[in-house]
Amino acid sequence: MLTTAALLLSIGAAAAALPPELGTAVTSYWDSLSSGDEYLALRHVAKGSENAFIRRREPAVQSWALSGVAPVDADRFTVTVTARCLVQGRVQEFDITENWVRQGDAWKVQIPESTGALRQLWQSSPRRPIDGTLRVSPRALKIHFLSPNQSSSILIENGLDGEVEVVRLEYDPDRFEVTPDAAAVAAGDIGRLTVRHIGPETAKNLESQIVVVTGSDTGEIAHSIPITYNFVSPAARALLGLSRQAAEELRRTDTLRPDPTSPLRERGRSAGREHEKRPNWEPER
Repeated sequence: MLTTAALLLSIGAAAAALPPELGTAVTSYWDSLSSGDEYLALRHVAKGSENAFIRRREPAVQSWALSGVAPVDADRFTVTVTARCLVQGRVQEFDITENWVRQGDAWKVQIPESTGALRQLWQSSPRRPIDGTLRVSPRALKIHFLSPNQSSSILIENGLDGEVEVVRLEYDPDRFEVTPDAAAVAAGDIGRLTVRHIGPETAKNLESQIVVVTGSDTGEIAHSIPITYNFVSPAARALLGLSRQAAEELRRTDTLRPDPTSPLRERGRSAGREHEKRPNWEPER
């Protein structure tokens, strides 16, 4: 982790216009993300962005470094961070640009509802090496109740030396809509299936499954993936200060307000870390 002084030195002359208080806030925010402490990170989120912070789905940050600063005006800066993230079991490096604004006497980061960073993470994913393996992930799929798109993704990583077809999909059509980005995945490519919940249920943490049947020169393989939908994570409950009963009664139209003083905070911390640090992160569409 970087001290503020080391952070300022890391970008040389570009840091000259960076207010020390902003450097401290950026450091605390990204150190909190890299250690899995979302409660501390939330302190640096701008008013009006709290819901987007809670709903966001991003890979685990392993380490980070400040790589660029651009002042917009005295109360607004564009900050670029190079983050090393764990994506599908591999550490990858990405540049993430954020807007930091002064609110009162503190610097806060604005979190957009739909970030270009997530699209960049997907589009920048490397090709699968030809190693004789076919990987369908994640092992279990979660569709978050608080997600505005109500969707998640299944990745088909083709490490075989020939094409892999999506032969058949088995799922409940009354609850889900599944859209493949292609009918076949070429050797060395990564295909994606977008799974979207369309059912009317409001109960939380419901269970279902999808079976993805792939076909190649070696035959057909059925990949069974359990789905938890209308999922409300322990971290989200803790951040919102919701009891289990209150979480069950939560509606998507409710106005969410984080409650860092909630007695659920400490109980949710370890559960939230385990969930957010999962190795098989899948990008949300």
